[in-house]
Amino acid sequence: MAEIRDEASLVYLRMRRVFGGRRRRARQGDGSPSDEPFAPGRDPHGIGQVMGRLVRERGWEPTLEKARLAVDWRLVVGDDIAARTSARLNGTVVEVRCQSTAWAANLRLMKSRLLGRIAELLPEVEVTDMRFIGPDAPSWRRGIRSVPGRGPRDTYG
Repeated sequence: MAEIRDEASLVYLRMRRVFGGRRRRARQGDGSPSDEPFAPGRDPHGIGQVMGRLVRERGWEPTLEKARLAVDWRLVVGDDIAARTSARLNGTVVEVRCQSTAWAANLRLMKSRLLGRIAELLPEVEVTDMRFIGPDAPSWRRGIRSVPGRGPRDTYG
């Protein structure tokens, strides 16, 4: 008895005959999906399911857990502090870049509370210490106005 197929299936099978055929054909009954279009087992999967499997297969879980601290930083410290800081995990040490040295000094006093909050909200992220870094000072050696040699300091006397 001939199976009735819709036009999309017939076009797919014709294109497969013309251009395909290099892939190993899946055998029925061995648990692999059929070569037939729209057959059971050929349904698309959700992006979350596909990405979750890919992360597990590639071993990216530890890296993504570290990145989660930077993504959830606002949740850990609150809106006010997050607006003036950014954080990244370097090994097991959280490096917090602060907008000013005053913010760095105040956050040093809150270090134990922040470590406890990270342990509470992100238990899978291993954190042993925190470093608070103030803003970078301007450099005389880099930038569009830098010159080779002693530069502007040679006129000081």
